Amino acid sequence: MAGIEPAVAAALLRTPAAGHLVERHAPARYHIHDLLRLHAAGRAAEEDQHHQAIERSARLPAEVQGQAAAEVPHWSNLAVR
Repeated sequence: MAGIEPAVAAALLRTPAAGHLVERHAPARYHIHDLLRLHAAGRAAEEDQHHQAIERSARLPAEVQGQAAAEVPHWSNLAVR
């Protein structure tokens, strides 16, 4: 599923399995530990909020400029000092 050979995947999973981060439940089948799953979900939510904040901040100048243009006549002719 990850696009790598099963032997390579098994080798990559040895260290997390030794640390009890993943558990082998059948040949070539692993489960992520519940605490690791919760941590990953929390990090994903934080990253999503971070990306949303970046997108909002990127739109802010255009929104502010549009509001100012509506309130101040000839906004584009004003010099910024």
